[in-house]
Amino acid sequence: MRFSVIIPSYNKGTSIKRAIDSVLNQTFQDFELIVVDNNSSDQSLEIIGKIRSEKLFVYNERQQGVSFARNTGCNKANGDYICFLDADDIYEPENLERLNQLIIDNPSADLYANRYKLISIQGKEIQPTINSAWMDGNKYILNNFFEAFVNGQMPVHTNSVCISKKSLSKHLGFDPRLTVGEDIDLWARFFVDSNVIIGNYVGSVYHLNAENRSIKHLHLQSYALLLKKIEDLFNSHPNLKPYENSFHAFTGYIVFGVAFACIKAGQISEAKGWLKDKRLNAYPQKNSIMLLQMMQYFPNGLNQVILQILRSIGKLNV
Repeated sequence: MRFSVIIPSYNKGTSIKRAIDSVLNQTFQDFELIVVDNNSSDQSLEIIGKIRSEKLFVYNERQQGVSFARNTGCNKANGDYICFLDADDIYEPENLERLNQLIIDNPSADLYANRYKLISIQGKEIQPTINSAWMDGNKYILNNFFEAFVNGQMPVHTNSVCISKKSLSKHLGFDPRLTVGEDIDLWARFFVDSNVIIGNYVGSVYHLNAENRSIKHLHLQSYALLLKKIEDLFNSHPNLKPYENSFHAFTGYIVFGVAFACIKAGQISEAKGWLKDKRLNAYPQKNSIMLLQMMQYFPNGLNQVILQILRSIGKLNV
């Protein structure tokens, strides 16, 4: 079997059928579809149970997080290559066909991906930009994961990737200790010693306004662990030395994201601690840092008004 597509699901009753149908209706049909439900309390399992397909396999487990669910799916998978799709999102019809062609054309790579697009909170389509220097014919070779991430030029997304089962086992899959950033952690580990090939076909759609996608908890311990893992990765791989500046900007970006999440949640005291983190100094978006530094002194009500204004003019999608 060529592909195993894994969908983790928890209380996704309003979107899970759309996601499953987008996989079952692929033009390339050599695949199995594995849905791992985290013991949903809504109508998700009932909806899934009405879908009749010999390609669909459903597993229900107690809620242990998206990383654990994805890893469970990987352990059940029979395909040579593993793909992922969030239950809020969809594949475009030729996604698997185009991934299959990338594999045929580049058999020595470890991670393949099509491009993807975002649907903003305002309903606007956003397609991440690509550094033209990465282009090689009609495909892209990811040369600097850290730089791409910081500059919003990241073509690799969980919905868009395809990984050989052998390579995924080598990199130990998703870290279940991480409740946020588990995908960033895995892609960074792949970047160290793997060939990453990205095709030019837009193969998946990521919905930013999904029903329970917003983070209700700050997950500060997870962010701290993610930063430690990324720093340990960099320090243990001398071949990453040429990317040092980009790496520091990357860690600064993560620190900025945590400080922003704290302010968004009204946790100003936590935000102040992260805004003092020296790693933030390497983040290149100085104007954004200045805004957060001012917002730490504003009352929460005013901060929420500022965030709402930024959303309304399309400057913010969280």
